Amino acid sequence: MSGEVKRFIRKAVLLLLPFLVFGMFIIAVDPFNYFGFSPVNENVKKEISFKLNYAMWKMYEFDRHPAPNILLGDSRMMELHPEVIREASGKNYYNFAYGGGSLKEAIATYHFAASRTHLEHVVIGLDLNSYNGSDLKDRVSEVLGTFHNPFLYLTNNTVAIASWKIFKSLATGKVERIGQPIGDRDAFWQRQLEITARVYFANYRDPQDYRKQLQGVADQCRRDGTRLTFIIFPSHKDLMEQIHKYNLEAQDEAMRRDLASLGIVFDFAWDNPLTRDRKNFKDPYHFTDDIAKEIIGVVWGGQEGFVRIYGDTIPELQETVSRQGR
Repeated sequence: MSGEVKRFIRKAVLLLLPFLVFGMFIIAVDPFNYFGFSPVNENVKKEISFKLNYAMWKMYEFDRHPAPNILLGDSRMMELHPEVIREASGKNYYNFAYGGGSLKEAIATYHFAASRTHLEHVVIGLDLNSYNGSDLKDRVSEVLGTFHNPFLYLTNNTVAIASWKIFKSLATGKVERIGQPIGDRDAFWQRQLEITARVYFANYRDPQDYRKQLQGVADQCRRDGTRLTFIIFPSHKDLMEQIHKYNLEAQDEAMRRDLASLGIVFDFAWDNPLTRDRKNFKDPYHFTDDIAKEIIGVVWGGQEGFVRIYGDTIPELQETVSRQGR
């Protein structure tokens, strides 16, 4: 081997060395358990990685341990704990919801789960915020790409950030808290109405693509013998009034009719004592743990509650008020 070739190899090794060290660091920490043999404490990982990218954490986990019953949606669906559902139904569910999740992500996650196992029951939580053509958030596509290409995992920006935060937490002994609301409850409540609701409702677009995609989900569920259920979660009346403020009453009603043509719908988002009482909510969007248990009791336990139930066999929504009262 000539001296010139040796010099080239040395330069190449020196050039690649930082990347090799970085790759080894990512593999050692493995913040989302992609490789499955990291010695890092699982609780530290979950406190950080899980909250940085819910989809990445849950899709890898589900791939290792698929389940026949799944929950899809956003942070409100995340409040329905599988162990409580198991007590009410006797069946195991995997909570496949994501904080800040979009309907686009829920539909893509359904197809991912259906490709991994036969699904018996699919439950999708949504409302007019998510049944909205302007909400196109997608964290699922990048995760899907990593299943066939580990290099995409090793070079993913969120993976790098999670790895550093985990390393720093282990080095300092202080686990970083992620995603906690800033400010007092009243201020956060008002921000949700003035900013978050405006982002969704002022930019509302007809969800024609979602309508077609949900029809595809319903068709596949029928072919596969999978039960499909929708939950329209309760929100406080302050938030529901924003629908009127932005003149979206017709769109809100159309959403219910669309869903009722696809599967059974449990509708908690209407004017009743539950949605009027601020004590039932952490903020205008998110209900308390007690209300989450009540929802589970209604949907899986057949209990009474402030709910309207309708489905593809019920033509008129105004005739479907059922099981009201606690």
